[in-house]
Amino acid sequence: MAYPKIIEKLNNQLGKDIDDECQVVFILSRIRKIIDMGNSRNSYGLLNFYCDWALHNELDRNNTTKIISDMFDQDIDIGKNGKDIANDIKSAHPDFFKFEDLKKELKLFFKNNGVAGFFNQENWINFISLLLGVIEECPVICIKSLKIDRLELFKVENGNYCYKFSLKQPKNSPIIKLKFKKK
Repeated sequence: MAYPKIIEKLNNQLGKDIDDECQVVFILSRIRKIIDMGNSRNSYGLLNFYCDWALHNELDRNNTTKIISDMFDQDIDIGKNGKDIANDIKSAHPDFFKFEDLKKELKLFFKNNGVAGFFNQENWINFISLLLGVIEECPVICIKSLKIDRLELFKVENGNYCYKFSLKQPKNSPIIKLKFKKK
């Protein structure tokens, strides 16, 4: 598929209200095609990570999961308890958990690739809410990480989501839950 046609399809979807998971997956699949065509995975590391996470039932390839270990390994002191580690991670990366890092990279991607629009606030919230539904229960297996075994996202009873960081050591390490609340 030619690059201009992909941009046209992407602009078409961005011009509509975001209201279902299929739309989110389609948008991310077109973004992933553009990233692959431009050989720009390194320029859009986090965006590429979310594209991969949305398109696969499990992430375990080193080049994909490296972003998680690069981002979080330095914030994990295995001598601390799970609650303290969770607080350290949340403090060090609030924009990751609020999806501000993703939003910033997505805006840059759109600007650099001539994509006309961006989500209005309502569509952004809908996009993230639907994205969470797409990636929930799709684990990220961090083979190369020294501290993280896996990262998972799951929905809890009140409709919020939690990130579960399972640590490699000690073997009976706590699971760290970080809540995402819809605005």
